[in-house]
Amino acid sequence: MRTRLTVDHLMASAAIPTLFSTVKIGNDYFGDGAVRQLAPISPALHLGANRVFVVGVSDNRSPVHWGKKRTKPPRHSPSIAQIAGQLFNAAFIDSLEGDLEHLDRVNLLLDSVDAKNLEDLGPLRPVESAVIEPSQSLDRLAGRKVRYLPPALRWLFRSTGATTSGGGASAASYLLFEKPLSASWSNLATRMPCGSGTSCAPSCSRTWNPPRPSARACSASESNL
Repeated sequence: MRTRLTVDHLMASAAIPTLFSTVKIGNDYFGDGAVRQLAPISPALHLGANRVFVVGVSDNRSPVHWGKKRTKPPRHSPSIAQIAGQLFNAAFIDSLEGDLEHLDRVNLLLDSVDAKNLEDLGPLRPVESAVIEPSQSLDRLAGRKVRYLPPALRWLFRSTGATTSGGGASAASYLLFEKPLSASWSNLATRMPCGSGTSCAPSCSRTWNPPRPSARACSASESNL
């Protein structure tokens, strides 16, 4: 099954339910499917894919975070936006990263099995993967651009804590699409080629080097609404 991806697919993938309008593609309407797709890579594997290329939107898997401890205690209780950001991350990021970790573990398991015994494992098969992730936190980038919003939205974001100081910059990164932020993301995307430092984080086994992407998507999965 092959489909030429267009801007409509990108907009549909970024259409968070209840927040953004769905996008009509063909005869159906589509939106971000991460809310209900707990295993985002699963559909591709069920369609027979032996290689997956994932464009991530989080730097959680970056080695700079390994073993890192919080140095300062929180200055205040979580803001509304901070709590909303955690819920968004649970729906849109954690499921993808959990699925990638599961894929890596299965690949490591298959690597340890003798080739002549692989047939006994049934549907399990090695899957090559390449994961591109931002080298900078998108939350921090969004927090710096709140000041470019119209006055009414700027007041709303600041009053709910959707800023870096309020701890809710993560929520702002899902909702803020002003030109200054979009430009920062585009500049970041041009510095995300595979094989150059930590900006590309390949899976721990069976990786491959896909063509360099020309743009980054806002989400990795879509759902037919």
